[in-house]
Amino acid sequence: MRNYLKKRLFQFIGHDSPLGKRLAKNSFIGIFGSLSDSGMGVVRTALLAKTMALDDFGKVYIIINFYAMLNTFFSVRVNDVLFRFLPQFQNEKNETASNALISLCLSTSLSLGLVLFLCTFFLSPWISVSFYHDVSLIPAFRIYSLVLLFNCFDGFCTAILRLQDRFTLLIAPRIIGSFINLLFIAIYLFLHAEDYKIEYIMLAFFMGAMIRSFLPLVFALNLQKAWKRFVIKKAEMISLKPYRSLILSNFFHTNLVGYLKIASDTGGLFLLGILAAPSQVAFYNIAKQITQPLKLLKDNIQSAFTPEIMKLWAMKKFSVLYSLIKKYERFSLIVGGSFILVLLIFVKPILLIISTKAYFDAIPTMIVLVFALYLNFAFTLFYPLTVVMDKMSKRNAIVSLRLLYLAIGMGVGLNAFSLALVHLVGVLTVRLFSDLPLFVNFKRNYCCLK
Repeated sequence: MRNYLKKRLFQFIGHDSPLGKRLAKNSFIGIFGSLSDSGMGVVRTALLAKTMALDDFGKVYIIINFYAMLNTFFSVRVNDVLFRFLPQFQNEKNETASNALISLCLSTSLSLGLVLFLCTFFLSPWISVSFYHDVSLIPAFRIYSLVLLFNCFDGFCTAILRLQDRFTLLIAPRIIGSFINLLFIAIYLFLHAEDYKIEYIMLAFFMGAMIRSFLPLVFALNLQKAWKRFVIKKAEMISLKPYRSLILSNFFHTNLVGYLKIASDTGGLFLLGILAAPSQVAFYNIAKQITQPLKLLKDNIQSAFTPEIMKLWAMKKFSVLYSLIKKYERFSLIVGGSFILVLLIFVKPILLIISTKAYFDAIPTMIVLVFALYLNFAFTLFYPLTVVMDKMSKRNAIVSLRLLYLAIGMGVGLNAFSLALVHLVGVLTVRLFSDLPLFVNFKRNYCCLK
């Protein structure tokens, strides 16, 4: 599979060019990380699903989904601001503006991270009782709360390391974190299969998550020599004044994406944990786990392509950018279609490998999710293109329709399958009314410019 992907990427990207070599290298660093991370995730899911009661398995992911929702909804997406403006400032050799932008992003991430950590730690009893009516979840919620502080720096780390072409420094901590998570879960369940406690399972997830977030932060700060840039210098901030309206617009609209995630499967899973039984959360998460390989491939390809899209735009190489997007679409059609076909044929054997027959009810949910994921995979380059073209306001207006779809789903009755349908309809809406018109706009107005 890895050699096939490598061959197709080389063919579509054009590996003889420096851009092609860089994209191929970074894509395969990401693919290797995806396969490793996904493989360990499958083993971890199998351990949990086969050892824990169905409802307890659901409770573990209720906690993880709750914090994922908080991180998505409240964190500031400094990565899009850095992707959009740092290459431009560097191309203009404006070092003062670059330093000011880094200070702004770091201080914002630190402030928000501290607030989220302290609030969730001290409010864990209220959250456990008010939302989930389960006082036994309090220790587990508190254990995982510190992850929010370091997760708030993920946007800064990913942007800096990608723009510096240091993808290995992003991927290696993820693999190490997943391995540590899997190792501690395996040891704990081996010793306590009959008397396990959810808080110790969450402690293992916490250790893995900390490694995934903390090490990239250290690497990014060292590369940028930014340890002293947590404090904003007023003299440097003046250099950002000519770009203030664009930066504020970017901040607002890219972070509105996070707020609108309440209508995606991220926020939907949070609501599912409140409105449905833990078994429905378990079904949805097992379906997500099975489709995870394609999602990880999508995420890592986007990680490789995003900085290159930003740089090509900053250098006004629009025809190269257009060619790159067209080649990727052909690649995604073949690879994504192959993944769906294999999954549909072998879905039951795959489910039995990582769970039990009790999870066969998750198959309809999984089928809907894989088609939604295929659409996201095929259109994954259109989000960075939207950011760099400053078209996020229109995209967000269309994404907001997901709130309506989620309300309809809640009215009908929210469960794993209905949430998957809500997600699929939302994905289709964004692709048809945002991404496709954006590409037509780009092709008509930019791709013929040299």
